Amino acid sequence: MLTLSELEAAAPASAVEAASAIEEIADQLAGQHEELLRRQRRLAETHAEALRLLRSGTSGPASQAERPTGGDCLSSTDVSSTDLSSTERALLRLAAEGCTDAAAASRLHVSHRTARRMMAALMERLGARSRFEAGVKAVRLGWL
Repeated sequence: MLTLSELEAAAPASAVEAASAIEEIADQLAGQHEELLRRQRRLAETHAEALRLLRSGTSGPASQAERPTGGDCLSSTDVSSTDLSSTERALLRLAAEGCTDAAAASRLHVSHRTARRMMAALMERLGARSRFEAGVKAVRLGWL
């Protein structure tokens, strides 16, 4: 059994070791957080570049023959862009640029829940499986 003086002598070392371990974990988490932010920025840049290519009519890496047709794309007669409100159009544009629902809601001055519901409704109307796909389809239809 340890004596009181032995416990007191061991306690500062344990506290220092614990603080050191916590600091090391915090550094690791900060590094992982930075890496996730870099990946998110690269993804947003990729999405923005894809939209620029679509808007300019440049096929980029995928040739015209590789683009989905038929059931994968809506024709302009399926859904009319005049059916979109200005807020829906702005939300589509922000989603296509890579904004999250929360960021788009803040920029559009609507609640996060409203932005999320509007985006879900737009994705359903466009037959899109993702927010980015909704943006791509909106560009192809000439809505953006």
